[in-house]
Amino acid sequence: MVNFDGAIKEVKEYKDEGKAVVKIFKIGTEAAKDFTFKAGQFAMISVDAVKNPTNPAIAKQSAMSISSSPHEKGHIEFCIRLAGKPENESVSSWLDKHGKPGTVVHLRAPFGVFTLVNDAEEHVFVASGTGIAPMMSFIRQLDGEKSSKKFKLFYGCRNDNDYIYRQELEGIAKANKNFELHTIYSRSDKLGKQGHVQELVKGFNFGKGMDKKHAYVCGNPQAVIEMMDALKGAGFSEKNVHEEKW
Repeated sequence: MVNFDGAIKEVKEYKDEGKAVVKIFKIGTEAAKDFTFKAGQFAMISVDAVKNPTNPAIAKQSAMSISSSPHEKGHIEFCIRLAGKPENESVSSWLDKHGKPGTVVHLRAPFGVFTLVNDAEEHVFVASGTGIAPMMSFIRQLDGEKSSKKFKLFYGCRNDNDYIYRQELEGIAKANKNFELHTIYSRSDKLGKQGHVQELVKGFNFGKGMDKKHAYVCGNPQAVIEMMDALKGAGFSEKNVHEEKW
C-alpha cells in the first residue's frame, strides 16, 4: 500500500434527463513509482475540503473501486455515482463540483481481496449500476491478456443513459469470442430486456463443471444478496461466489 497525490487527467460523464449521474475519473499515478494493484481492488480517496465527521482535523477517506486494468500504466480510473450530497460531506460530491483535469486528490492504495481466482476455468461477473467498476478491471485484464478462459458479464442498469462503458463492452464482446455480454434495464426496455440483473441469472444454463466456475458480484447490499441467491439457484456453490458491497 502506498500514499500519493494524483492529478485528474480526464473526466467523462453520463447524463440522464440532462443531469450528470455518473462520472469517470482518470487520475495520474506518476507520483507513485512502480505502483501496482490487482484487478478488483480499491483505493481510498480524500480531498482536503471534505473532513472526517468524527474527527474534523483529518480528511474523510472514501473507498472507491479501481475500474482500470493493472496493465494500464500512468493512471488509475474510478467510476463514481453522484449521490447529490453536500460537497463538504461527500468526496464524490466534491469531485462532481470541482474535479476537472489538473485537480489533485490524495490516494491510498491498493486495498481489498475481491480478486480473480487464478485456478478458475470460467469467470462470471454480475453487477448493477456502478458495481460495474471492479468488473471492468477484471474484463479489461482478461481481454488485454488474451486469456483463453471464458468470461461473462451480467449487467443491470436503469436505462440506456445509465449503461456505463456500453461502447467498450460491446466492442470487447464483438472482438473477443471468449467474452459474453448480457444486459437488462430496470427503467426502460428500449434496448432489450426490462427487469433486474438477478433475473438474467435465474435459470441461465451455465453448463457443466460448475465446481471450476467462479462468480463475482458487486452492487448495493440488497442487490448483492439477491444476485448471490440467483447464482446459487443457478448452480454455483457458496464458496465459488465472491462479493463486493458498496
